[in-house]
Amino acid sequence: LDASGQSARFVFMALDDYLAAYLRHALVLRRITRNHELYCVKYRVEYLFRLNPGLRLRSFVLRVLTSMALGLSRARLVTFDERLQPGRRIAGVLPDPWFGDFSPRKREQGRRMLGLADDAFVLLSLGKQDRRKGFDFILSLLPELMRKEGVVLAIVGRIDKAFVEAFDLAKRSHPGRIVHIDAFVPESDLPAYFASADAFLLPYSRDFTATSGTLCRAAASGVPVLSTAHGLVGHRVRQDGLGATFDFGDAASFVSGVDLLRAADEGERATRAGRSADFASRMSL
Repeated sequence: LDASGQSARFVFMALDDYLAAYLRHALVLRRITRNHELYCVKYRVEYLFRLNPGLRLRSFVLRVLTSMALGLSRARLVTFDERLQPGRRIAGVLPDPWFGDFSPRKREQGRRMLGLADDAFVLLSLGKQDRRKGFDFILSLLPELMRKEGVVLAIVGRIDKAFVEAFDLAKRSHPGRIVHIDAFVPESDLPAYFASADAFLLPYSRDFTATSGTLCRAAASGVPVLSTAHGLVGHRVRQDGLGATFDFGDAASFVSGVDLLRAADEGERATRAGRSADFASRMSL
C-alpha cells in the first residue's frame, strides 16, 4: 500500500509460465486493479525487441501475446534484461541475483577437490549436460581440445542419457584430461569448483536467449567466461568484458576463444578480473 493506504502494487511473478492463462484473465485483472499498480515479471524477453532467426514465427506470436497481455491488463513489465529499456510498458530491470562465498581465493581448494595440477588450463562446465547447454557441441570438439597440451575439461553435473555413451568413450580415450563429478553437488562446494577453472563454458544452444545464474558466480570467482555470442549471456560477456564469445556451432570460433583466454597476459587477466568483480557486485543480493 502507499502512504494513503488507498493504492497498492500488485506483482505477477510468472508471466513466462502462465502467459496464456494471464491473457485469458487480463480484463478481469484490469478491473480489480483499476485503482492500483500492476506489474508482471518476465525472464525471457528477447523476442520483444528482436525476432530470433530460425524462430521468427514463434518469436512474433510471443511478442503479440505479451503485448496484448500487458495492454489489456494495463500492467507494466519488469525484466532481468537491460537491453529492454524502461518505457511506457517497461517498468525497469531487476539485477540477476546471486549469493554465496564465491571468490578467486578458493582456486587451490577447488583444484584439490578435482585432483587437478595447478598448471592445467581447466575448462569447466557445471550442471546437467544436455543439448540446451551445448554439450553435444563440446563433445564434437573434444578431439581438437585434447590436442592442446595442458587443457583439461572438468564437468560437474549429470550427463544427459543421450550423451552418456559418447562421453564415456571420450573419457577412456583421454585419461586424466577429462574430470567428471557425476553427483549432486552441495551449494557449499560450488565456490571452490567455480574458482578452480581457467575458463567457464556457457555454449548455450541458439534457442536459449536469457541469462544464467552461473554467469555471475563465474564473474565473482574471477573466472573468464567463454559463451555463445547470442542472447543476454553473450551480450553481457561482450558488454562487460567478462571473457570471450563464439558463434553457436562454429568450432573454429570456439577454439579461437579458448586460445584467446589462454594467451592473456597478466595485465589483461587483471583488467578482466576487475570488470568481472564489478559486474558481480552490481548483480549481488
